[in-house]
Amino acid sequence: MSVFDPIIGHDRALAPLRRALTADRLHSSLLFHGPEGVGKRLSAFALAAALNCVKPGAEGCGECSSCRRTLKGYGEERLKSPDQNRAPAHHADVLYYAPRRRQIQIEQILDLCREAGFRPFEGRRRIFIIDPAERMNREAANALLKTLEEPPPGAVLILISAQPDALPATIRSRCQAIRFTPLPREELAALLTRQGRPEAERLAALADGSVGRALAIDLVEHDAIRGRLVAFLEACGEPGGPLAALGLAQEIGADAETFDRTTELLTSLLRDLAVVAVGGTAATSLRHPDLGALLLRLAPRLAAGVPETLDRVEEARRRVRGNVAPRLAAEAIFSRLARPRRA
Repeated sequence: MSVFDPIIGHDRALAPLRRALTADRLHSSLLFHGPEGVGKRLSAFALAAALNCVKPGAEGCGECSSCRRTLKGYGEERLKSPDQNRAPAHHADVLYYAPRRRQIQIEQILDLCREAGFRPFEGRRRIFIIDPAERMNREAANALLKTLEEPPPGAVLILISAQPDALPATIRSRCQAIRFTPLPREELAALLTRQGRPEAERLAALADGSVGRALAIDLVEHDAIRGRLVAFLEACGEPGGPLAALGLAQEIGADAETFDRTTELLTSLLRDLAVVAVGGTAATSLRHPDLGALLLRLAPRLAAGVPETLDRVEEARRRVRGNVAPRLAAEAIFSRLARPRRA
């Protein structure tokens, strides 16, 4: 039994790590990148467990006290209090750094750099996980550079990112990049079926290859939000479009979490719209196959503006992560979309 066995669909990403563990030649700085929810965080904690497993073998048993405590951190890191630099440690040599006030602050990275200078307390290596790394502010990223350039003996840094291009090039160039890809829809649906999830096929389509996203989707809530977005798209370009835009922006701009969840769903609808506009009406090519006919009807009016709108949505999401008010960002997106270019 290996700690990597429960990780599904990422044999290619994990292969170089497993070879490096066997040869004891693991790079000191790693960048796990790929879409949200596909297994990057689980893989980071599995690697941390393998590095400090007390049983013989390079891949971690998953059963010893060290492995169990490390993997427990994977399940509970989000319980971190927002006023702490890092998550409470279940293993003294595995430290997890997540955003505080929507960003990873310089104080957190200074804490990491200080801790990296200590020898391992109970294991062979000290592992530092930064998740998501693109949330480091400029000062934090600059503070991390020296540790990446001259990593202390025994320290391993794992940066997790769904947006690696948002990281400074100086950070990326000092890390070994490990790419995680989405699971095929059929494989994800089969996994969800084995776990007893209802509507597994639909969840797999919506999740875009992300196990984490599939497990997090509440279909009742999802359908309510989607209904609001579809009604808005139908109003775009019509006399009531601008007013509908302001109402929707006020609703979803209430907080950053609602904004992020809604704009992610909007992105998936717009991408489906672009697909049907070029004739891609097959159910397997859409995340919302039940809306294919409606999107096909909207395509002549909206499709021309989709690429620009997608860029604007992504830029707005980055700005909200940088502390821009979600309501202002939402107004910028929806007011522009309410006045689409004509085909």
